[in-house]
Amino acid sequence: HADLGVAPSILWSLPGHQLTYYVERTFDTWTDRSIAKERLKRFLFGRAAAFLTPGPDADSYLHQYAVSQRKIHRLEHVIDVGHFHHAAALRSSLGATSRRLQVGLTGVVFLYVGRIGWEKGLTTLLDAYAEVRSRRPGCSLLIVGDGEERDRYMASVRERRIPGVVFLDFVQQASLPEIYSLGDVFGCPTRGDPYGLVVDE
Repeated sequence: HADLGVAPSILWSLPGHQLTYYVERTFDTWTDRSIAKERLKRFLFGRAAAFLTPGPDADSYLHQYAVSQRKIHRLEHVIDVGHFHHAAALRSSLGATSRRLQVGLTGVVFLYVGRIGWEKGLTTLLDAYAEVRSRRPGCSLLIVGDGEERDRYMASVRERRIPGVVFLDFVQQASLPEIYSLGDVFGCPTRGDPYGLVVDE
């Protein structure tokens, strides 16, 4: 990933190896674009044999670094539709209601699933939920995931005394349909995302 580190790029210097990058578009709201970092990316991109991208946004991002279209190859995201469709059956069962009560959810449940970091817009989600909750007491917000800002957001909920907010740890793909079956309204407040796979799920 273009902005997550350059350690794998040492491969370009090894005899008999060709470097291929998987690239997603990054956004100014996500990362600082220092001159040194931009120069390094141009240097490394210029030595890559090929690039894999999930869509046209990533293609145009690479064009900014003078990458030829002939080096760009599409590797689109896919999900197992049947696996996630299982959430509908779970939702109609008594198990979903029991699970809601077990984790402390009531009323209409707003759901967020993903990494917990500032760039995901969780401050906006908490503000919106707090306003809804003040008008419609009894609803809940379920936040599922891990990340560097998780403790800070949990502390913010306590300090602001926002009721009905439940945090669950990161969940593996096998258990995600059960998590999705608990929600009524899905929230994806990200400030900028290369590809919101969670929306497809």
